[in-house]
This record gives sequence, C-alpha cells and structure tokens, in this order.
Amino acid sequence: MKKASETSRPDWFDRDNPPRLDMQERSGTLSAQAIRALEKEHADRFAGVRGRVALGLLYLWHDHWDEAHRIAQADEGEAHHDLLHAILHRREKDFSNAEYWFRSAGRNAAFDVLGGRLAKLTLEDPLRAAIVPYGRWSPAGFSAAVKNALNGDRKNDAPLRAVQAEEIITFFETLDA
Repeated sequence: MKKASETSRPDWFDRDNPPRLDMQERSGTLSAQAIRALEKEHADRFAGVRGRVALGLLYLWHDHWDEAHRIAQADEGEAHHDLLHAILHRREKDFSNAEYWFRSAGRNAAFDVLGGRLAKLTLEDPLRAAIVPYGRWSPAGFSAAVKNALNGDRKNDAPLRAVQAEEIITFFETLDA
C-alpha cells in the first residue's frame, strides 16, 4: 500500500500558491522541463490512463495549459480525461465547453472525497451552498461561482482558488483509488 505522501506528492502542489481561476501564469511554479524530469523519475506514477491524467493535472497546476490540454485530448471519452478537460476549459473561461466535459465525465470518485474536504474549509454562504450543496461537490455550482468571480465579483477569489486547489489535488490523489 502506498503512503499518503507517495500518492499526493504535496511537494508538487503548493497550497500556498494555488492556481489562478483563469489561465494567467504565476511565479513559483515548476517549468514544463522540470515536470518532464519528474515524469521520467516517477515513470510508474505517470504510466497508464490514470497516470497520464495525473501528469495532466500536474501540468495544469503549474500553469502549462497546452501540455495539460494535449493529455486531456489524447483519450477523449475516457471519464478521467474528460474531467481534466472540463477543469482546463473552466480555467480558460470557456464555461460552456467546460460544462460539456463535466457532463461527459460524469460523477467521479473524487467528488465525494472533495465534498468532505470542502466541509472543513471556511466558506461563507451563499458560496458554500452553491458549490457544496448538502455536502456534495457541484462542478456546475463551482463553475458558476468562478464565472461570477472572473466577471468582476472578486470578493471570493481567494476561497475559490483554495477550492480549485483542493479539486485538483483530490482528483490527483483519487486516481490511485
């Protein structure tokens, strides 16, 4: 059995520097070259369908949208790739395309885990009610909240970035489940 640190690789995901809600790059991220080196060093982790999605999530976290998008497109129709695709398009501000991919991906095991994790975050209503209604993760509710933030209502920017960070990390971690 893998230790939690081997699965989550918290050093790869800095919760103190979460991705922005859009595609704007930030400092303090790994370069694409560094991620390719990690891919070689941890070849077993990034092998197979789920491993490729994990790699796509790592690229996405570190603001390498094109690399992550190529991975998402490589196996369209596979639920994990489609979920990665949805998150990518939400960050691109292409909300209708994101919703298409969320529908295509269907319900993911990460959603139940994420709902529990988000219950521990300090989120104010009505934000909490929109993204975690009845304690269940709502991709559509989160996308709507992100859209509102990117359209000028920036008061929830920091909590939304924290939620997006948990979404990506939880998805990464549950790929092994």
